[in-house]
Amino acid sequence: MIVRNVKEPMVDINAGYKWISDTFEEAEKCSLSEIKLFKTEMLAMPVAKRSGYRELVAQKLCWQNENGLYDKIKAMWIPPKPR
Repeated sequence: MIVRNVKEPMVDINAGYKWISDTFEEAEKCSLSEIKLFKTEMLAMPVAKRSGYRELVAQKLCWQNENGLYDKIKAMWIPPKPR
């Protein structure tokens, strides 16, 4: 049973993936499952209502997502899911 290494049952995904990779054996990783506690929201940038930057910021955020820049930054900050 996997319970031997679990000290904190709920951990943040960012910290959890690294911890799982370092702690668990390959066979144990296969039997784990992930439970979403909260729905993750889309990326947002607060801008004043009548600001001239509102449309520009929206366009650039879409451009970053379409060109893979958002995924590249996300991969740099969030460790990958253990396999």
